[in-house]
Amino acid sequence: IRDRLPRVRLAPADERRVFEVGVALTYGDEPSLLLAALTELREGVLADLPPQALLQRPTALDAAVTLARGVGGFAPAAVSRFNRGGDREVVSPGRVRAAALEALRAFASALRGALGHQADGAYGRRSRRSGDGEGGEGGGSGGSGGSSSVSDFSEAGSLATLPAAHLIASAVIPMLAMPGDVAGDALLVLGEVLPLLELSDVDSGEGSSGAGFHQQKDGGSPDAASTAARLGAYLVGISDALSGAAVAASVDGVDDSLPTSECPAFFPALGMTAVMMCAAGPAAMALAADAGGVPARLV
Repeated sequence: IRDRLPRVRLAPADERRVFEVGVALTYGDEPSLLLAALTELREGVLADLPPQALLQRPTALDAAVTLARGVGGFAPAAVSRFNRGGDREVVSPGRVRAAALEALRAFASALRGALGHQADGAYGRRSRRSGDGEGGEGGGSGGSGGSSSVSDFSEAGSLATLPAAHLIASAVIPMLAMPGDVAGDALLVLGEVLPLLELSDVDSGEGSSGAGFHQQKDGGSPDAASTAARLGAYLVGISDALSGAAVAASVDGVDDSLPTSECPAFFPALGMTAVMMCAAGPAAMALAADAGGVPARLV
C-alpha cells in the first residue's frame, strides 16, 4: 500500500521537539524567529525524524502552509539580526515565505522517500526501534528517553499521505500568479508534491485507500469521481493563477492566454497540467469536464 505510512512512536524528546517547532511557527510574530523555526523544521525535524511525525502532529505543517500563503501573523516590517558570521542581515517576510516553501518541498520529498521505502518493504511486519542493536532501548537520539520507532503497520492505524499533499498543492497553486521568485518556488513545491496527489493507479498503489479525499470501490482502481473532483480543483486553480500572471505580464493589463517570457511560470505550469490530465486518465477527465472543472485554455 503506497499511499499510507505506518505510524511512528516518538520518543519524549522527539515529541517535545515537534511540539516546540509547531508552537514557534504558529504563535511567532517576528520574521527572524519564524525563519529560525522553519530552518529547524527543515534541517532538524525533517532530517532526523520520519515524515510521519508531522502527519501525526500536523501543527507545524499547517503553520508552514499558512506562512507560505503569506497570511501569517508575523510583523509586516523587515527586521535585522546577526548571522553566524557576526554580520547583520535583514530578515523580511518574503524570506519567511521562501523558507516556508522550502520546508514544504522538503516535507513532500521526505514523504516520497518514505513511500518508496514502504514499497521496497523497508518496513517489516514487526515494530522496530530505530536505535535497536547493541544500544537496546536506551539507544538512538532520544537518549534516556528512548528512540522513536515504527509502531503500527495495520491499515486502520496507518497514515494517509494524500490529505497533506492535497493541502500543499492547494496552497501553492495560487502562487503561480505571483511575481519574482515566489512563482518559481511554488513550481518547485508543486513538482515535488505532484506524484503524491494520486491521480493515477500508479500513484495510488494497488488496493490503496485514503482518508477524506480519495475513496475506493471494491478495492480496485481509484474512484474516478473523487479523482475528477480533485483534478478539477487543481486545474481551475492553475487556470486562475495563470490568468492573473498573464494580466500582470501584459503591458495593457489584458489576459492574453499566452503571456510572453515575462511570465516564466506559465509554460512549466502548463506542462504540469498536461501531466495531471494524462495521469488522471480519460474517465476522470470526462467527469471533470462535465462538471466544468477543465478550463478551455488548458485543454
